[in-house]
Amino acid sequence: MAKKAAYVLIIILSVFIIGGIVLGVYVLKSQDDFTKNITLTGEGAVSEDMDFSLEGFYPGYSTKYTIKFGSAAALGYDAAVSFEEDGDCSLSEYVCVKMTLNGNALAEGTLESFLSGDSTSFTLENLDDGGAILVLEYSMPADVGNEAQGTVANFKLSVTAQAKG
Repeated sequence: MAKKAAYVLIIILSVFIIGGIVLGVYVLKSQDDFTKNITLTGEGAVSEDMDFSLEGFYPGYSTKYTIKFGSAAALGYDAAVSFEEDGDCSLSEYVCVKMTLNGNALAEGTLESFLSGDSTSFTLENLDDGGAILVLEYSMPADVGNEAQGTVANFKLSVTAQAKG
């Protein structure tokens, strides 16, 4: 009887351990995926601020963030993306940023260069045909050494869009 109880206990603990591993992998995987939906109305300017904290980067690692623009109006929009430091940004010199709009290259450089205050401007056209997708890819080149170990980058990303007059 004691052996039977021990076997049942081992099976129950095994199920909990496997369930915990699956849940942990799911939570970690979902943290790498980020999508923000922004709806443009045609009335005044739309502005969205997002806080980012990049940590745990290692050489060769990359992650993508997606911003989807949608509109009920067929107007065009003048839009801009700007970055602002929000605490420790020591990782910024090692992280490369690549921005694409609907699959076309928009801007590329180090996060440090984007944090200098200049915004990246672009035009959004024909949003009634399914919207526009802005992808921000953050990556660390494989040739970065131990100097980036333990660094983080905390910053705010601001997206603004104004309907064309």
